[in-house]
Amino acid sequence: MPRPPDLPVFPRAATWALVIMASLMILSTLQDVRSFAIPTVLALLAAIALEPIARHADRMHIPRSISSGIIVIASIAALSALVYYVLPTAEEWNRRAPDVLRKLDDLMRNAISGMTDAIQGPRFNSDGEEIDPIEQLTSSGGSLLAGLALTVPMVLSGAIYAAILTFFMLRERALLARWIMLLGASQRRRRILGRAIRDIQSNVSSYLLAITIINTGLGLVSTVMFWMFGLPNPFLWGLLMGVLNFMPYIGPAIMAVIIFGVGIVTYPQPEAAVFPVLSLLVLNTIEGQFVTPMLVGRQMRQSAMTIFMAITFGAWLWGPAGAILATPVLLVASAFTRRWNAPRRFGGRMSDPRQTVVMRSR
Repeated sequence: MPRPPDLPVFPRAATWALVIMASLMILSTLQDVRSFAIPTVLALLAAIALEPIARHADRMHIPRSISSGIIVIASIAALSALVYYVLPTAEEWNRRAPDVLRKLDDLMRNAISGMTDAIQGPRFNSDGEEIDPIEQLTSSGGSLLAGLALTVPMVLSGAIYAAILTFFMLRERALLARWIMLLGASQRRRRILGRAIRDIQSNVSSYLLAITIINTGLGLVSTVMFWMFGLPNPFLWGLLMGVLNFMPYIGPAIMAVIIFGVGIVTYPQPEAAVFPVLSLLVLNTIEGQFVTPMLVGRQMRQSAMTIFMAITFGAWLWGPAGAILATPVLLVASAFTRRWNAPRRFGGRMSDPRQTVVMRSR
């Protein structure tokens, strides 16, 4: 059969214009429905990460309804205990945030020797009084508990929805896989979808679970390290370190700034705040360069630019929650895309079904 002629330039431009407009509409919709989309994506990632535990329960001949329920309830209990333990401490540091910002501002002003004022000059309000940027930054802040109380209904409903959806995804994962395979327009594409699902279940799920365990261990080691340096509330900062480490490169940098601010208000000499920051960076380097590659290999690693763009896009789309979810979503999407495009890379032939979708990054 002769190859159909290429589309003229104008129809191709019109097609791309329609694709761009449809993409912008989808992004706008995702921003508007974030209260529904964020717990949905969170439930999907949780189901993928917990899938190895569910598989182990299957091998023990535990009914899926029981095993899925136990896994979800245990996860909720652990998260609830953490929130209950750190919430009063987080509220205390929320009240101390203006003091931390003021000391950081004083330190920067002394280091820069008034460079900011020399460039921008002081700003004044309508009454002729000079505006304090720190006071302006923190004047709108309020109680963390009060802010959480206002959002409790939305957060609680989203958490319940995510927990129930995770339960059903774990229990009905075989049925969901068959539904996804039916989306293929041909038998060949259905086979590709099936292999992509197996790759995600075997490789990505194990990786996400391993990363969760590694970040938990990093948080515990960080807690001990902060305690040794005499920082107050070391468990809070260790927990925050474990959470922020889901954002490679950016998360540890944010944590370093936070620990530096905590050290400034804790130690009599501001210079001493540098030592816990340096120790934190060394600890994160050991985790990123030795521990993680040794335990999970380098196959799932993405380029730094790709991770940075994904985190930035997630933060723009859904705020802090999107930034934390960006890297796991990137891993799932990358694994699926590589399997979907596998026949093209092998000259139209299907690759070995046993070959993993995850390839060593170049």
